[in-house]
Amino acid sequence: MGPEAHVRTQLGAYVLGQLTPAETAAVQAHLEGCDRCRREAEELSSVAGLLPLADPERLGTPPSPAPDLLERVFVSIAEERELVRRRKRRTLLGRVGLGLAAAFVALVLVLAPFGPQGEVLALASERPGVTGEVTLHQRPTSQWVELDTQGLPVGEEFAVWVQDRASGEKVRCGIFRVTPGPLHIALYSSVARDGAQAVGVSTLAGEVVMQAELPSIS
Repeated sequence: MGPEAHVRTQLGAYVLGQLTPAETAAVQAHLEGCDRCRREAEELSSVAGLLPLADPERLGTPPSPAPDLLERVFVSIAEERELVRRRKRRTLLGRVGLGLAAAFVALVLVLAPFGPQGEVLALASERPGVTGEVTLHQRPTSQWVELDTQGLPVGEEFAVWVQDRASGEKVRCGIFRVTPGPLHIALYSSVARDGAQAVGVSTLAGEVVMQAELPSIS
């Protein structure tokens, strides 16, 4: 497999161990000579290791798919079909199915919040002894919110939200239960950074515990 035949559509399945031995060997051979795909595989691998920590029951309303998801899936299908035609290794139906699965996994993984960059904001607390800080990771149509906090009552549940600038609605990112010690929580927000007015933490009854106003960005 030459450097012109990149394996990006297979990297999601590769880091999750879902390829056949022959496919795995082919991808590994390509990665040895392609810095671009190797770097992407390393990034996906670091995120894939965090997937078992996800707790879907703690999330609020499931986020809507990205507006360009369908277009990206169709592009991935076209790329996969071309790969199948050149390699002639498997039937079209099986390979396209694998390409779709890999493309979807890769799309989910690249949206993960963990990385060195982000907009850091201190939260103004309404309760003595409670402190908090958020790091916002901007995406084209959404953002990830990382919350670091301590001092909240152990065992109680709270909601993280981002306020939409246009509607004023506090759109919930998810819910978390307080455990002893400092907490670090990462949640997805469907409100893009350029459309966000504030970010904060509230009780499930809606009482604001801490929040920060977000500066406007162009």
